[in-house]
Amino acid sequence: MVKARISLQRKLQKAAQGNLERIDFTRLQDFIRQGKIALTMSNEGKIECSTIQEAKVLIDVLMDNFVKSMLTDEEYKAFNKASLNATAE
Repeated sequence: MVKARISLQRKLQKAAQGNLERIDFTRLQDFIRQGKIALTMSNEGKIECSTIQEAKVLIDVLMDNFVKSMLTDEEYKAFNKASLNATAE
């Protein structure tokens, strides 16, 4: 599925260059089991994507594109991330 979409290939490549080593995949599996992330898992615990939308969700998860508001506790998809620790120029 990803092979047919260049945009998904690029995003997956960017995710692979990012913080994959910092992702706790056990926690990710727990979120999926709890229904917090709209993905499915096989009996072996592997994440399965059967639609383009699921592939996009998985890539967003791998890229850690989600934030929680410190003021309202609302959860959002982050389109433009910057670290709170980053210094402004």
